[in-house]
Amino acid sequence: MKVTTEGCLFGAWVAAACKAPRTVLDIGTGTGLLALMLAQIFPAALIDAVEVDGPAAGEARENFGTSPWSERLRMTHGTVQSFDPPTTFDLIISNPPFYNQSLRSASRSINRARHDGELSQEDLLDAICRLLADDGEVFVLYPVPEAERFEGLAQGRGLSPQRKLKVYDVAGAAPIRVIGQYAKTVTDTVEEDFYIKTGDGNYTPGFVKLLRDYYLHL
Repeated sequence: MKVTTEGCLFGAWVAAACKAPRTVLDIGTGTGLLALMLAQIFPAALIDAVEVDGPAAGEARENFGTSPWSERLRMTHGTVQSFDPPTTFDLIISNPPFYNQSLRSASRSINRARHDGELSQEDLLDAICRLLADDGEVFVLYPVPEAERFEGLAQGRGLSPQRKLKVYDVAGAAPIRVIGQYAKTVTDTVEEDFYIKTGDGNYTPGFVKLLRDYYLHL
């Protein structure tokens, strides 16, 4: 699956916003982008990644193996529902599928990456509640309607929204994604806006600052 600008922004923002973790879980890692970004920034973190799609999991395993952080990255091909590690996690991240049954592709891999049939929000929250350390943090990336639904479900499961970052392609447009940070500690939610591009099509200074450690040319 292709790497998206929103996915790169998500990984960079999580790395800047979270507490330095000892253990990380990337649910639905795809080809391993988020796990690799966090491995780059946190040299002491042990990172588990779970992916249900076989070709994507194989590509992630190859990407992990050829990275400088291969000894700290572990790939599991399977569902997070059956993932049963011996430890809980300080940090859980997920850029999950979010479409329902509409607009399905002929490709099973594409459907798994885009549609929530194999990882509903309820399934994701079940896994988070089972695998998150008591003082751990969760970050998820969703479009606006799905982010609002997830927030309501998360609060019903004892997870409190800590921060919400509304992501806009450009000022004046509708938000395209929401990054949500959750924890078991109840606190007031901090809401922020983030713009990827300026009106003339260039990246904003905020985007450049956040992503410069990850992009070769920015």
